[in-house]
Amino acid sequence: MGKLREPAALPGWLAITAHRECLRVVTAARKSERLGTGLDDALQFVENAMIEEEMLIAERNAALRAAFAELPSRCQQLLAMLTSDPPYSYAQISDRLSIPIGSIGPYRARCLGRLRRSIALAGLSDTDPHWGLGAYHA
Repeated sequence: MGKLREPAALPGWLAITAHRECLRVVTAARKSERLGTGLDDALQFVENAMIEEEMLIAERNAALRAAFAELPSRCQQLLAMLTSDPPYSYAQISDRLSIPIGSIGPYRARCLGRLRRSIALAGLSDTDPHWGLGAYHA
């Protein structure tokens, strides 16, 4: 694991590998059914649409992690504090990051703007109709 060139790409690679393996199993099951041998009922319910959706989610999440890693440390800290569960209050953020409370919203907007313009996220909106920073789930 320590020798990975792009650790953020690992989830996408795993998803693609799993997708290909599932397709191989489904294809083998269909061939087997034609020959009359049959496979477990569970294999018959594998749907390509579900696999593709999981792959898109994994790819989107990996891209978002890579884009987040490109942000300046201060942006990473601010966005992490705002998205933590529970989120930090503006007073806590102001104290911890030495940002005036009235500047937190505009600073957050600039950080999100940088995130949206990241090369790591380029092209995702064209391939995923559900893409958006508000759709991030990981």
